[in-house]
Amino acid sequence: AVAAGDVALCWLRKCLSHLLQELERAVALLRQARIEVMRAAKVHLQDLAKRGLGSATKGQVRWMQGLRHVDEGQLDKLHRALLALSTEILAATTVAREAELRADARRGIEAVVASFRSADFQARCALAPPEGLAEDMRLLTLAA
Repeated sequence: AVAAGDVALCWLRKCLSHLLQELERAVALLRQARIEVMRAAKVHLQDLAKRGLGSATKGQVRWMQGLRHVDEGQLDKLHRALLALSTEILAATTVAREAELRADARRGIEAVVASFRSADFQARCALAPPEGLAEDMRLLTLAA
């Protein structure tokens, strides 16, 4: 099943390559937007802190408290994981991988051919079953 998936990936290389480039570009833009939003949020948080918590509305206090739930480190890890998966998929669709799959298939076919050409296999196939053997076996099963 894995080999079939690899072959399909190689067949879809051009489409996948384009889609993965678009995905990587979108992820990079998303990361940049997140960084800009977080920078603006921190600046706004500093402004609110300078004015004092006493002048902050309930909504602003809730917003400030909510900022502590933003885990930028985890978001960066997710970003790196997405890019790593994209790179892994691209590596699976390379021309070199396609050549590797062809070589594996060729070795498999050569092994099958060698088995068919082996003296042992040829000896087993050389003797034809006696005439009427199938009929005799059918009669024996009916008698039993």
